[in-house]
Amino acid sequence: MAASGYNLYVNLQATTAGLTSGLRTGSAQLRQFDGQLQQVNRTLIETGSATERLARLQASASVDAVLAQTRVTAAVERTAAAQTAAGAAAERSGRAQALAANLAARAETERAAAVMAGERALRAQAV
Repeated sequence: MAASGYNLYVNLQATTAGLTSGLRTGSAQLRQFDGQLQQVNRTLIETGSATERLARLQASASVDAVLAQTRVTAAVERTAAAQTAAGAAAERSGRAQALAANLAARAETERAAAVMAGERALRAQAV
């Protein structure tokens, strides 16, 4: 009977040792998994922060793009207005040149008439 008690003791020791070893292995695996979960959590937090920064940068870039487009539109409108003004000035300049040429032609006609009148007066005095 003592032998069977001893056998029972040995079997319990072996089973207990196996359970203890299994618990230690399981505990080590849980600690390792916990470390992995913590790393995943840190990565998720960093990713969330990076996503928020990216969203802010994208919003800022969108605002900058809208402002730049507004400035470009205003510049295009000013350029169109300047071109219209330049066209009107060129048209007025053309009319002024035509008027000046007409006045110069009249002045030349009057000068020629004055020269002819002077020549006639000289001939009349000579006669």
